[in-house]
Amino acid sequence: QVKQFTIIVGDQQTVGIWMILLDQSTFLWIGDSKHRFDNLSNAIQTAYSELPLSTELISTAKESFSKVLAQRLAKRSGQVFYVSYNITDDSQIMQYSIQQALMEKLKAIHPAFNKSK
Repeated sequence: QVKQFTIIVGDQQTVGIWMILLDQSTFLWIGDSKHRFDNLSNAIQTAYSELPLSTELISTAKESFSKVLAQRLAKRSGQVFYVSYNITDDSQIMQYSIQQALMEKLKAIHPAFNKSK
């Protein structure tokens, strides 16, 4: 299942998101109007560590927010997450804003996030 949506963050910046839902994993592309694909990280929760195991599959010289976000999403959902984060404004405030808006959206549309507890 493929879903595409936008979220508005910060100073009215539009962020595009493509989500591909598979049986036990999810792929997320998060980007701005430049439509880049600069990095890709994945994370999976294991029985051996409290934090999900994560790695950068495609990376730039610096560690990207995609790895951190993939870890957080895998921990919360129990699924494998692949995340490509391609936002020009890479400030911590922007990252936090995108993460918060994304979590609200995932709670509404992603089966692993909208389970009643």
